[in-house]
Amino acid sequence: MRPRHTDVDLVELARDGSAPAFASLLHRHRDVVARGALRAEHPEQVAASTLLHAVRRLRRGEARSTDVRAWLSELVEDEVRRDPGRPGVDRILPTDWFDRAWVKVERTWPTGRRSAKPPRWSVYALGALLLAAGGSAATYLIVTSEVTTEVVSELIAEPVEDPDVLAVPGPVLDAPPEASPELFGDVELGELPAYDLTGEDDRRPDAGPTIAPPAAGDADDTDDVAADGDPERSTDVAD
Repeated sequence: MRPRHTDVDLVELARDGSAPAFASLLHRHRDVVARGALRAEHPEQVAASTLLHAVRRLRRGEARSTDVRAWLSELVEDEVRRDPGRPGVDRILPTDWFDRAWVKVERTWPTGRRSAKPPRWSVYALGALLLAAGGSAATYLIVTSEVTTEVVSELIAEPVEDPDVLAVPGPVLDAPPEASPELFGDVELGELPAYDLTGEDDRRPDAGPTIAPPAAGDADDTDDVAADGDPERSTDVAD
């Protein structure tokens, strides 16, 4: 058979940091704690406080390994004096009181002091801050992406030091010759002289000599010249 640990062994293991050893020790003598807690106004709270003070005294080295029952009895009596029950009122403890009490006490192992926890409202405030930060980050990304698109679409003029950079590859086409102005006789279009179409120049007295129609004789000479083409021969024939 497996040898059973004595109270002294369990206390020594608990002092070395073994929480299961101390839980076994308290569970072995839980009846002492239960009888004392039933005389308090709130038995379950007194039982849990007794186990918690036992952990604290173990941490300070005040746990007596030789007489554990007497040591636990002293602890529970101190708790009952803080919360005395009314006489003539029967009180009960649930069957799982020890397990529920040890669950609370184990959270404080091995110091017997609960670690400071932030209040519940701080958790909600932190969640709200995270949501606000996430929304701000999303808005910043959206605005930044739109600004980047607009900047890329803009053209920025910068001076170019090397003129060869501006050369466009490919065949170079000669510029078409400039069109010369079209002439109308000896006068360019757009510079035609203005003519008086009102007839005022014809009525002026100094209009100048006019050319009379040719006489009858002159007409015959003209016909002869036209027929032969030689004016002298035409004259001889007439004589």
